[in-house]
Amino acid sequence: MVLPGIDGYQVCKLIKANKQAIKKTAVVMLTSRSSPFDKLRGSLAGCDEYLTKPPDEDRLLEVIAKFLPSSRKRSRSK
Repeated sequence: MVLPGIDGYQVCKLIKANKQAIKKTAVVMLTSRSSPFDKLRGSLAGCDEYLTKPPDEDRLLEVIAKFLPSSRKRSRSK
């Protein structure tokens, strides 16, 4: 979330503002910031999932699988 000159919320907003990227790009935030305010900021920025450190391994793998291209094709056809 903390980057030189920009933060993860701003990066997410930039990605989600790109009309071509929005269809293909999922944003999963992984951060130590776990307050309800931070989670709300992630949601408002447009992130698809907000995970906190240390991540639960099963949950992390579930989220990654959810956004893999093969998984997206299956969910669209349902």
